[in-house]
Formats: sequence, C-alpha cells, structure tokens
Amino acid sequence: MKKVCGLKYFHHPYSFPRSSPPSWAEKVDRWHQLDAYSFGLIDAYAHLQDRLEAPEFILLASPSASNDADQAFVLSKAKSPAKMVHTLPNVRSSSLVKFMGWGGPVLCLQKDPQTLLTAIVEGLDLIDPSCRNLMIWGVVNQA
Repeated sequence: MKKVCGLKYFHHPYSFPRSSPPSWAEKVDRWHQLDAYSFGLIDAYAHLQDRLEAPEFILLASPSASNDADQAFVLSKAKSPAKMVHTLPNVRSSSLVKFMGWGGPVLCLQKDPQTLLTAIVEGLDLIDPSCRNLMIWGVVNQA
C-alpha cells in the first residue's frame, strides 16, 4: 500500500488570559500559570485531538522564545522559580506533551519574525520518503 504524503493545517483561535478554567484545566498542573503560548498549544490540541494522528516528532515554532514570560516574571518581582511554569522554549512544550500522553523528540525553533514559516520550511526538509508524521506547532498573535 502506498502511503500518501500531505500537509494538514489547523487553525484554532483562543482567548488569553482566561477568567474561568478551560475544559482541560484538571488535566494540566498549574494551568493558570501557563503563558499565552503554552496555553494556546494545549487549548488547540484539546479541541483538535480527534482530528490528529500521533506524531513521530514535534517541531515547536516558539516565537520570541520565553522572553515575554521571563519579562513578566521579573516585573512581578517573584522570588521563586516555582511561580513560573517555564523558562526555556523546550520546557514550554512539556505541558502539551504531558497532556498528549506522548513522549518523543521535540525540536524548538525561534527565528523571529518568521518563526512559524521557518518551522514549516525546516519541517519539509525533515520529512523523508517514508513520510513520517511530523507535527508542527505554532501560535500566532492575532492582536
């Protein structure tokens, strides 16, 4: 049987911050401390999971890395790292992969202002003739 390769694109708008817990809140430790990006990743997956196949690996397009969350942490004068869910982009995906119940390689990209486009281009380079399932996650600010 010949396997057909293709690209599936999903778009999931979400609002952040939330005043009420999302439907998936009980499944994510400290969901209220997620930054907008981490929140969006989980919210999108929670709403799209029935349409997605399990990936062989994930390419995380992480615009601005964790700079916004790091700045908010410093400006809040928080003294403990326990007040922050992540400090590095690869940790940013940890809540998502835990929610997915998935373990495997995650590659992180930060190449602003074209992070998502770069991830798609690099993702195409990573697909081999066996057409393994690559999941590219990215969040775009619509403000």
